[in-house]
Amino acid sequence: MTSLSYSGSTLSVGLSDNQNVGLSLSSVSVLIGKSPCTSLTGTFSSFTCTLPLNSDTTPLLVAGTVTPLIAVAGYGIAPLSSGVNALSVPLVVSSILATSGGNNGGYQLTISGSGFPLQASQVSITVCSNSATIKSSTNKLITFYMPSCGVVGTYPVNVVVGSLSDSSLSFTYNDASGSAPTIFSLSPTSANPGAKGVL
Repeated sequence: MTSLSYSGSTLSVGLSDNQNVGLSLSSVSVLIGKSPCTSLTGTFSSFTCTLPLNSDTTPLLVAGTVTPLIAVAGYGIAPLSSGVNALSVPLVVSSILATSGGNNGGYQLTISGSGFPLQASQVSITVCSNSATIKSSTNKLITFYMPSCGVVGTYPVNVVVGSLSDSSLSFTYNDASGSAPTIFSLSPTSANPGAKGVL
């Protein structure tokens, strides 16, 4: 690859035919992650294609360093030429469903943005030095359960994807002692794990 960039939903690529065998664009296929870049237009040496898209037509790209897999039929994978960089996709955290809540935690919230991974296991969220439980993640939305916090106050919401992090959002914990339920006892305190029963 002699050049590589993207703008909006369009990927632009330059390729070099080092062996001068007259390669054509029809011999090229492009994958971003596991999804194809479609509608290749141009020539073998300079072409564009449409990146995989989210439902709102924004590009489906995970934050971090992204190198498209460009295969040339009969010749293999095209590497990056010296001096050509992989795509740099930013992690964007734009909003949170609620900016305050009880310090008991446990309630479900969502964070909107872009560059989020499609697997919940590949993202982490920390608030008040406690890790949130991630329920699901799409490229634009993370659903999670807010962790509890021992001290009321305002804390940054730290979202981490790979080596990138964003702490631009904040969340205010309020005292939930007067409204949250308190468990004083459980009965029974033990049971056969294979048997159904009432707690």
